[in-house]
Amino acid sequence: MKKSIVLMSVILIGLTACKKKKVSNLKTEFQQTYVDIVSATYQDAYDEALVMKTKVDDFVDNPSQAKLDEAKQSWLNAREPY
Repeated sequence: MKKSIVLMSVILIGLTACKKKKVSNLKTEFQQTYVDIVSATYQDAYDEALVMKTKVDDFVDNPSQAKLDEAKQSWLNAREPY
């Protein structure tokens, strides 16, 4: 009887440890996926901001309706990933 209880206890502990490990792996995978998504979003926002800065600088250096329209569009594009 004691051997059965000990054996059952060992099995339950083993199963519990496996379950915790799976949950821990899922948590780690979720965190890494979230980091990847956020990092890519910030990179896209940064890249679009650089394009917007260039368009605004071009407009300031040589104002025209076409350059104003490009600067406006670049502002809208820069907001998209953010």
